[in-house]
Amino acid sequence: MTCLRIANALRVLAQRDRPSRRRGQTSSKMIGILSAGLLLLVLLGGVLWRGKSRESLDEPPDIDSSATSPSVARAIKDARQRVLVQPRSAEAWGRLGMLLLAHEFDEQANTCLIRAAELNPQEFRWPYLLGLH
Repeated sequence: MTCLRIANALRVLAQRDRPSRRRGQTSSKMIGILSAGLLLLVLLGGVLWRGKSRESLDEPPDIDSSATSPSVARAIKDARQRVLVQPRSAEAWGRLGMLLLAHEFDEQANTCLIRAAELNPQEFRWPYLLGLH
């Protein structure tokens, strides 16, 4: 008789500790919804960030060429204008980068050469010129 009472008491306790099926289904559904929402936010953030970084790369860097000769300043201005007209041209970006590199505008040259390499990864000149300095 005592064993039967202990077994019944254990069964009651086990049922009390076991979560209900409905509660488990609800929390699984909630986890799924939260996971999907989080994934959507991450994807949206990535798209917005990539778009923003691409926009900034379509504009060539500003160059203060006032300390250079007038002919160098004019050449830099013309090359920069070509990039503004053809922002998807690896050749235009690379030419501007080479010109800036030749006149020791290293930081701006790196920006242009990196963009040229992104636009045309098969062209060996841009990574080569980046490695020269």
